[in-house]
Amino acid sequence: TILVHASGFIQGDDAAINLGDMAQQLRAIHLLRKLFPEHRVITLANSMKEHPLPPSQGFIKNLPAYLGKNRPETVNRLLLPIKVLWLLVNAFLLRIFGGTLACHPEARKALEGIRDSTFVFYAGAGPLNQRYLRGVAALWLLTATLTRILGTPLVLIGQQIGPLKLNILNKLLF
Repeated sequence: TILVHASGFIQGDDAAINLGDMAQQLRAIHLLRKLFPEHRVITLANSMKEHPLPPSQGFIKNLPAYLGKNRPETVNRLLLPIKVLWLLVNAFLLRIFGGTLACHPEARKALEGIRDSTFVFYAGAGPLNQRYLRGVAALWLLTATLTRILGTPLVLIGQQIGPLKLNILNKLLF
């Protein structure tokens, strides 16, 4: 399985689509299917609002489902850093011991999906940038960090990387 992180994402509540990023993603999926016909190419969702692109052979929403907003906004803002930290801890546990500890089922599925994939692929956009951490790029950066922690190869094509001023991000990613 090859996981492709969606970059043709839906922005906010207005359902606007970034067509340039979507075109890069569609091209990447077509090329991956051509180069690796024996693998399934599955897209990782950025939000629960997204739908799979036609050339994708699957669509995974586990990570946004785990991190999602199913509580009042104030509560969610307080819980999100704890959820992310617990996800990172469980990624280390999964890699070192092969199991997780008190891990939400959606989080476990996301971690196992990343761990069991051949590689995680990013095409286009500028997701690995600390300046965009308040939006969807936080999910992209989190997925890239989880990929590295789990020991799965991370392939970046046509990426803007940085600035990453937090030293821990540099250590986890590179």
